[in-house]
Amino acid sequence: ALLLASEVITMLRYLSLDPIFVTAFVVPALVNRLASMLSSILVSLSGPRGVELKIDNPEQYNFHPKDLLSNVFETMARFANGNESVAFIDAVANCAYYTPAAFAKASSTVKRLGLLEPSVLEAFDQLNSKAQARAEALKAAEDALGDAPDEFLDPLMQEVMEDPVLLPTSNTVIDRSVIEQHLLNDKTDPFNRQPLTLEMLKPQPELKARIEAWRKGNSSA
Repeated sequence: ALLLASEVITMLRYLSLDPIFVTAFVVPALVNRLASMLSSILVSLSGPRGVELKIDNPEQYNFHPKDLLSNVFETMARFANGNESVAFIDAVANCAYYTPAAFAKASSTVKRLGLLEPSVLEAFDQLNSKAQARAEALKAAEDALGDAPDEFLDPLMQEVMEDPVLLPTSNTVIDRSVIEQHLLNDKTDPFNRQPLTLEMLKPQPELKARIEAWRKGNSSA
């Protein structure tokens, strides 16, 4: 997986200099996947023997662990300090690979190896600090909400929906961001495999209003 990631990350690092590109990648359908991919590679390479990983014929595969770590690190720092930084930081905080300790270790590794300038290290450390605060806030909010009614939960992720939509082919209500991510790779309803497009999604404003009212009521309880 790391071999395949190297060229993709190099391209991402280059494109992350363009604010238009950054904005395009932090939309709900993409930002969680982006944060998860970058975080998983970062944690893998900053773990035990990560940057010392050896393969046969590294030049043939253009695989250089230290360069890959540097590129991931700098790309994440750029995304976290752009105009759309809040969405990216939220996605990192929600990512299964994120822990403050793992990201601090990555920063320590990059600093020890002298891979990047101090300004990039500072930007990444700010990302870690903000993500940690956001993760703690999200956990506190989740604890305050308690058990949500089943109708408020996304059927795939089992999380409270932000923007519920109806899939007309299976009559299933699902969170918009979840189904948009699915449709990037598979133009079918995940519940019955019938053809499905973004245009077919039906917003559920009444349900959304009930969810928002429930959130407010539980948060203030």
